[in-house]
Amino acid sequence: MPSECDRLRKQLGTFLMETASRRDTRLAQEEFVGDSPAEDDQMPLIDWMMHDWVPPRLGRTIMQEYLLKRGAGLAPRERELIESWSRSYVGLYEVQEVKVGSGIEVKT
Repeated sequence: MPSECDRLRKQLGTFLMETASRRDTRLAQEEFVGDSPAEDDQMPLIDWMMHDWVPPRLGRTIMQEYLLKRGAGLAPRERELIESWSRSYVGLYEVQEVKVGSGIEVKT
């Protein structure tokens, strides 16, 4: 039986497909993977697009847009979950240097 979270994630995924144009998706993919070929597993890209990517024409993330457009119709617990998810992020970093025994230097 699907959980409350599964249902909300599906609704958000549907909203992403309805909201992000093909151009938006192409821009996001180029930013996420650069010139690398697209991977079979698109979940990291989709998660990043939901949590962090700000489509230029919206000026806010997809989750923030969902709350703006559909938040009034959500049950309090659903709204609470999506607000919490919207404050989390999927970081996208470029490794600049690996320092053995010390750590790494990244570019955000």
